[in-house]
Amino acid sequence: MVQKIANAITAIGIPFVAIFIVWAGFLFVTAQGDEKRLEQAKKTLQWALIGGAIVIGAYALSAAIVNFAKSL
Repeated sequence: MVQKIANAITAIGIPFVAIFIVWAGFLFVTAQGDEKRLEQAKKTLQWALIGGAIVIGAYALSAAIVNFAKSL
């Protein structure tokens, strides 16, 4: 059950991360040197990468829990 939930969250989360990374790239390209817009693009990319790390970390943690439970 834990593994199914983790798989679902990963299947939903990873495409969102990819979309936000592409969006951050778009913001970088359209900023055209404007410091305020560049800062927004940097923050968008930063939070997209943090979100990706959280999704992958949650998946890894659930896999570790499931493997530990199976070994008992």
